[in-house]
Amino acid sequence: MHQRLPWNLIGAIALTFCLTACGSQKRKERLAELQRVQSAVHEMSVVVTVGANQAEFSRRLTDVLLKIGDIQQSELQVTTRFPKNERQNVEDTYRHLVRALDAYDQSKDFFGDVHKEQLDPFDGDYMFGRKRYDALQASYPGLQELEVAVNYPEELGGTKYWKGDMLQALWKYAGNEEQQAKRLVEQLGQK
Repeated sequence: MHQRLPWNLIGAIALTFCLTACGSQKRKERLAELQRVQSAVHEMSVVVTVGANQAEFSRRLTDVLLKIGDIQQSELQVTTRFPKNERQNVEDTYRHLVRALDAYDQSKDFFGDVHKEQLDPFDGDYMFGRKRYDALQASYPGLQELEVAVNYPEELGGTKYWKGDMLQALWKYAGNEEQQAKRLVEQLGQK
């Protein structure tokens, strides 16, 4: 003789299944915006890998910024959709993405010849000064330290660094920030 399951047990099982399915759909929706922004920022690492010139790099960065839109508004909307115990990870993700975008934006000022062995430090606009270097180091904790190109007395311009070196350091920093954001997005997707 078969025993029948009580209707209330069947109803509870169905309700649990429905809530689980609905919950996972809402989670996918919350993650979609976060993944969209992270993916757009990742496009810049592809541009860097391909080796774009300054004009192409600036154009692509503008395209990415337009694609993302108002990142602060995106963060506000996405963060409030997540449960309170996950919001810090969402905020951290956006912080890494904003840092990456900012580093890419700053890097536009540092396009220069990276074949510094062939450059004359007195000819051309291939270097920048200590004041700017210190400001960038303060703005981007963990930014790679650069080798001094020339160390003139202050009256002759002071310490100088190669622009191409800073370009590479900022791109590396931005790529690392984007990868940290990607890992956080993946963690949020696994919960």
